[in-house]
Amino acid sequence: MLLILELQAEGGCAHSFAELAQLASAEAPFVSLVLCNQSSFLNPDSMTLEIQRFCEEMGQPSPRTPGSLARCIFEQTALCADVYRSIIRNTIKALLRAMLEPIEALRQAEDERDFTTRRALVEEFKSYPFGAIWDYYCAQNSVPVREEWLDEVKNDEQQVLLKR
Repeated sequence: MLLILELQAEGGCAHSFAELAQLASAEAPFVSLVLCNQSSFLNPDSMTLEIQRFCEEMGQPSPRTPGSLARCIFEQTALCADVYRSIIRNTIKALLRAMLEPIEALRQAEDERDFTTRRALVEEFKSYPFGAIWDYYCAQNSVPVREEWLDEVKNDEQQVLLKR
């Protein structure tokens, strides 16, 4: 939403958020896409010009109207939310996997220079039932398990796009 606020703050945009949302809904979807983490969008002199420049550099149509600019920004925001959801999910999964790893036994084997035991422990860890543990963690936290989380993301995506 920061990009929308930047767009509104520029002298050439006299539209409210609601007006921009209405104008955006009349535009064709996914014509111009920008990257949500592009550093050039952090504090540009002109958000409009920066978005247009980025799209032109990527070989995309450059949004020229307030509605097409807003559509570009709204779609970027929705896509970023999905990216961040996936990043957070994978981070939690990696932390849980790390907590399950037999660190003390591995350290002891290393300290004793018992590399046979260390290698065996590493191989055994690969067969731990991590999937079942992850599913249990998700269920305990009311989060969809396995591929069901992707269905939730796609449903959220549709709900966001339908409102535009």
